[in-house]
Amino acid sequence: MAFSLIGSDCGGGDDDDDSGDDDVVDDDSADDDTADDDTADDDTADDDTADDDTADDDTADDDTSDDDTSDDDTGDDDTGDDDAPLAEPLGEGEVRLGQITDDRELIGGPRAAGAIGDYKLYNADVEFIVRSPDNPGVSWFTFGGNLIDADIARPVGVPGNDGLLAMDTMISIPRAFRATQAEIVNDGTDGQAAILRVSGDDGGMGIVDGIIQTDKQNLKIVYDYVLEPDASVLLLRTTVTNEDDKDKSIFIADLPLWSDEMRFFAPRAGFEQGDTDLFASVRWVAGLNYTGANLTYGLATTSPDESFYSPYQDGDIIPLVVGFIPLAQGESGTIERLFIVGDDGTGDIDEALFRWDANADFGTIDGHVDKENGEVISDVTVVVQNTKKPDGKNYVAAIRPDASGDFSLPIIPGKYKLTALGEGRTDAGSVEVNVTASAAASATVPLNEAGFFGYTVEDGEDTPIPARVTIFAGHDAPLNANVVTRSWTANGEGLVRLVPGDYTVVATRGFEYELDRQNVTVTAGNTAGVDFVLERTVDTTGYMSGDFHIHTEFSIDSTVLAANRIRELAGEGIEMPVITDHDFVSDYMPYAQEQGLTPFIHPVRGNEVSPYKGHTNVWPLVPPTDADAYFGIGLVEYDENGDFVKERTFGDLWDLAESDYGAQVFQVNHPRDGSGWFDSVGYDPLVGVSSADPSEWSPNFSAIEVWNSGKNDNGTLVDWFSFLDQGYAYTMNGNSDSHTSSSLLGNPRNYFAMPTDDPAEADPADMVDSILGARNVVCNGPFISFSVEGTPVGGLVTGLAKDPSPDIELQIKVQAPSWVDVNYVRVYSNNGQIVAQKEITTSTDQVVRFDETISVSAPVDAYFVVEAGHTSARIAPLDRGEPVFAITNPIWVDVDGNGSFDAPGLPKSAASAYADVPRRFGMTPSAHHETAQWWRHLPR
Repeated sequence: MAFSLIGSDCGGGDDDDDSGDDDVVDDDSADDDTADDDTADDDTADDDTADDDTADDDTADDDTSDDDTSDDDTGDDDTGDDDAPLAEPLGEGEVRLGQITDDRELIGGPRAAGAIGDYKLYNADVEFIVRSPDNPGVSWFTFGGNLIDADIARPVGVPGNDGLLAMDTMISIPRAFRATQAEIVNDGTDGQAAILRVSGDDGGMGIVDGIIQTDKQNLKIVYDYVLEPDASVLLLRTTVTNEDDKDKSIFIADLPLWSDEMRFFAPRAGFEQGDTDLFASVRWVAGLNYTGANLTYGLATTSPDESFYSPYQDGDIIPLVVGFIPLAQGESGTIERLFIVGDDGTGDIDEALFRWDANADFGTIDGHVDKENGEVISDVTVVVQNTKKPDGKNYVAAIRPDASGDFSLPIIPGKYKLTALGEGRTDAGSVEVNVTASAAASATVPLNEAGFFGYTVEDGEDTPIPARVTIFAGHDAPLNANVVTRSWTANGEGLVRLVPGDYTVVATRGFEYELDRQNVTVTAGNTAGVDFVLERTVDTTGYMSGDFHIHTEFSIDSTVLAANRIRELAGEGIEMPVITDHDFVSDYMPYAQEQGLTPFIHPVRGNEVSPYKGHTNVWPLVPPTDADAYFGIGLVEYDENGDFVKERTFGDLWDLAESDYGAQVFQVNHPRDGSGWFDSVGYDPLVGVSSADPSEWSPNFSAIEVWNSGKNDNGTLVDWFSFLDQGYAYTMNGNSDSHTSSSLLGNPRNYFAMPTDDPAEADPADMVDSILGARNVVCNGPFISFSVEGTPVGGLVTGLAKDPSPDIELQIKVQAPSWVDVNYVRVYSNNGQIVAQKEITTSTDQVVRFDETISVSAPVDAYFVVEAGHTSARIAPLDRGEPVFAITNPIWVDVDGNGSFDAPGLPKSAASAYADVPRRFGMTPSAHHETAQWWRHLPR
């Protein structure tokens, strides 16, 4: 998802889908309207694979970070009894509403967020859960009273499949519906409609008030949820009363937040909703499940004469407005909408609306997808277009055929074109059909067979391992060629649908392993198989790898499913990732456990706190049990009445993260990306901390994301050196800031000192200790081992001979796999000056590219930082656009022997300051050394 209110920097440098991968044929790339619905993440190719864990995008716990969330197996697995009356299946003519008192009454599913105390409305066909105003919020607006779960009524023993994040309501966009109480008007036991009434007023949204303060509108808001027996629609009725002392005109904007298992579809633009302009009104919008589950959502107006329009669009974040409500003082106004649940595509929405409108003037398309060899299809969507309207603006419906290829679609009379689309299939053409009222038209839709590529991946000891397989078009393709797709495996097996043809397939597992490249030919209806072997050649003993800036479906600008993301991380060889969704705390350990990945990966809970003035990552986190799912670390402080108190500074946010969530690491993200924090506070590296706005500045952070997506974030390396020169020991980190599957994880990554190499035994406390102690090396290809007098990176060397200019012996070792080229090593010291530099000419078939001692002189206390890389090479196939480099944190040397490090101060000449520091590259360590805690005595 994308929401520009969190600022253009919400992706940081991750706009690297740009890092050379812009031409990756992302599964949803060429035709967003194609209904490649099951492709969205490149690793979902595994979804039908030998990877048993892949199809379960809802695998892990649905309570990821939502402590009160239900599990998948809760909903319909038990029949009701006296202790769980809302779990009892209903029959024709029945409807019920009640407050949930037992977990068995919950719906379940990958997005299930219902909890004890919430309200459930259901009948024989559909089920809904509305959040209690007394429970913590589960959506972006942090208030209860909203619709949070919805599903078809499934048989006893069949798990629920809720795919709704929330249905949120905005008041004239800047404000939200702030529910304060709920009451059951009618519980449905009398055979009449069940009615839940939620009341409240308008409240501020931190994501908005952090930019521009909004004020109360003095509105009384009543929100009714009405469910009839035997209906598949939930009536949403909102009544607003103007209690202000002046007349006003408002509008209610509904924000349907389909989960990332769902794909947005609307008449006219189809799946390409970005092409919908603000004036292209539609009666309904839909969310279609693309993971193979039978679930469809629709939000519609109550009259064919009414349409939605959108005052704001960003990706699939589309607030929908029926119209303005003029309100005189004391006057009330009401609007109504319909929330529809179906199971096989948008035909269920049209069918429900025909019934609601009492409209019999429609026909039916009885269709069949003409598949070959009796193939069971699970990946195909049939899209329907009106032939009398221009292409791209003529989409009418999208429907999933059943496993045998059959489908039935109610539709208004007209002439239509039907096309079957699916991953790994060439275009088979379309079929046209003419539909008349009260009649059924037949259509046989052509479909070409998919090809399949199956693979296994083992290490050099015949053990299956997680890995990534990158697929290029044609045999013997270069590693920097355009990427067709990628597949990640958790268990060393995978199956990918591909258009028949020749391919080059390359298996990788990060920078510690060699790659395996092979050719393969895929034919229609057949599976071409390849067995890969990856040798681990780079020795990183004493270090573990981590990416500390990662986004998934829980971020409002990412759509990568959590189950896929954990598989990607393991496949990239990242052992201790910190998951940092925007303003949300994600627990990925259940996903790792579900897929058997705990021997390979130990995820840590983090949060990218994202005010408009800049972003900061905080970790490790333990959320309070009563915390809202989103914005628990609130960007804005409100009083008990929901009134604005103040915007929180970074210092406030770090204090809150520490006191309420136990955070210990505070990382400033992409500080120079235009709206980063260093830009916001006006930090000048040539002047130092005195240049920063004192009302916004705080020194209480621990680390700086100097490298974001392989880039020295617009000169942040200069900032980092300037802090070192002032005596601040902020740790340099490098992260991917990945928001998509095509923006690859771990480029760059961090190697931090640890007492164990086993992720299953790793303690996040040791990782925190290393990051706070600067015992970290940023790696984008090579791996650097660096020590002085046996003291590793992050340490303070004392006790040197008091020579006027003692020689400092720097022990430096550089390793790299054969597919990473390295041609230089250099050493930086005080004021970012290069004090040593050597060319590396060692052949790439040697793992150790450099292993020497470099002597440098230092007349005063000095820090030393080692960099290695290549002046032009890139790290293809991991990412063909990113440079080869690695850089260490400092080793500080106490030359004068006073037992501490005396910072050199900022450069004296502004003209030559930091002239050696590049704006962009490419152009036996002990985890618990006695001196490793010396940094704690420096100002923070």
